[in-house]
Amino acid sequence: MRKKLLAGVMALALCSTNMLPQTIFAGEFTSGNSEEVSEVFTDTNQESAEEELSVFASESVPEFSSETNIAPATTDGTESTIDIDLTNPTNSKYYNSEMSRWEIFDNGSYRFKGSDDINSPTNASIYIHTRNEINIYLNNVNIVADLVPALEIQSVDNVNIYLENNNFLKTKNPQQNLSTLMIGPFSFPTINNSPNNSGSLTVYSEQYPAINTKRLTINGGSVTASSTSGTGIESDSLTIKGGSVKASSQSGTGIKSDSLTIKGGSVTAYSANKQEKGISSNQITINGGSVKASSVSSSPKNTQGDDVYCCTIENPKSEAVIIDRNPTSWEPKNHQAVDPLYAWLTGETHTISVGNTTQTYYFDKNNNNNEFKPITNRNFTFTKPSNLTYDGTAQKAPLKCNIEDIKDEIKLSYYNKDDGQQSDEAINAGTYTVTANIAGNIFADESWTFTIKPRNLNISINDIERKYGENNPELTYLISPNTPLVANDTTDILGITLTTTANKDTAANTTWPITMYYTTKNYTINATPGKLTIKPATFNENSIKITAYSGTYDG
Repeated sequence: MRKKLLAGVMALALCSTNMLPQTIFAGEFTSGNSEEVSEVFTDTNQESAEEELSVFASESVPEFSSETNIAPATTDGTESTIDIDLTNPTNSKYYNSEMSRWEIFDNGSYRFKGSDDINSPTNASIYIHTRNEINIYLNNVNIVADLVPALEIQSVDNVNIYLENNNFLKTKNPQQNLSTLMIGPFSFPTINNSPNNSGSLTVYSEQYPAINTKRLTINGGSVTASSTSGTGIESDSLTIKGGSVKASSQSGTGIKSDSLTIKGGSVTAYSANKQEKGISSNQITINGGSVKASSVSSSPKNTQGDDVYCCTIENPKSEAVIIDRNPTSWEPKNHQAVDPLYAWLTGETHTISVGNTTQTYYFDKNNNNNEFKPITNRNFTFTKPSNLTYDGTAQKAPLKCNIEDIKDEIKLSYYNKDDGQQSDEAINAGTYTVTANIAGNIFADESWTFTIKPRNLNISINDIERKYGENNPELTYLISPNTPLVANDTTDILGITLTTTANKDTAANTTWPITMYYTTKNYTINATPGKLTIKPATFNENSIKITAYSGTYDG
């Protein structure tokens, strides 16, 4: 009797300290007309009976009826996970047969194990009320409760909900403002995959929010929350860091939160009612993940406070995604590898790599939908120029982009097929292929070619002469004043070489042609031939000395 009295006093203290009226659920998101949902986000293994959306309820804290409600600890003082078989309530100290529900009033770790038969739900709800941190494992839990929340948690500390396998919660005929999964205002709940077993949680409601909590963090797992006329997920402060989250409503809001922060994972928020929002929040911060919403109530921003907009990225093979060459910010670790990926980016040009394929997207500010569109060759206009001749200056680029907002971001370059050189300007004579560089992505097409013709240059090779036995003099030429060099060019760039086959010993009274070679590609040189004439050497009589000789004939 003394133990029972003590337990009753403890329960009274818990009620008076922690159980405040659940006034955080907005009445304007309720409706008296319950309709069946024509489209909800569900797993394919759920049957049509589950497509009816359901809701939650809160209850006052009951008095402790027995000391057996206290969860035991191990003999060495360490905490262990207590397995609770939802399919066998008989003689379980955690089952309250009078209220047809499972009850936990002590902190610790509890694994609720249900049946993996989706067609055999239990109608016994789960009610948890603790003062300290509690770990909850949901393993094949399948609850369809009546009137009350299928799972209600009241705590003043951290609540860790770990998902194992597939779990399903639903409330039929909910009482006023009661949701299917309801967590008290003093709790700090986190939903995640179990460390050793990934899982999912599907929650249905009818008139009220499917999930209702003052604050909520989702780190992993697959969470689907749907309501007919209420909200899919309602939370004052909602943070999504990972996992897959789908929140929908037939006539209400998909996600309703005063402050919504998405750092990773995959998020889908949908309302079939065009008057309602997929996401309704005063402050939406998106700095990662894949976020698709049928509509939003305010302009999402990133952590730097910049407005961000949805960019749809096709990713059929679920490959690695890198945005703006920044692998630390946008790899699959920050979002699930989904197809397509809905990335929220600033209204600028972005280069996005999916696997080995890189594409540049521009933000169409002229479109009321604020869409990102991929830039392709079709966004460029190429006008092939004619009669271009080398004049020593850069020729006007014949490639233009018809996207007004990014004209200043385009950098053109030119590949000269004749000399194999890539440059930022097309100056020298040759056949060029134009390429466009936008935010590091190269656009090229074989048809984007044009030719700069060489400039005509007329020269005349000077005639020269020399005498037999002399060395050849310097061979020279003159440029016609009618075809001058362009400004700043000198004869050095022409690479002209004049040669003749005559040498020092070539016979006199002969004439030899002077031939020309040149290396420049900027000029076509037309030369008037020149000649070298070799004359006889001059004989000087005075240069001959005759020495006299006298002597006697000796035969």
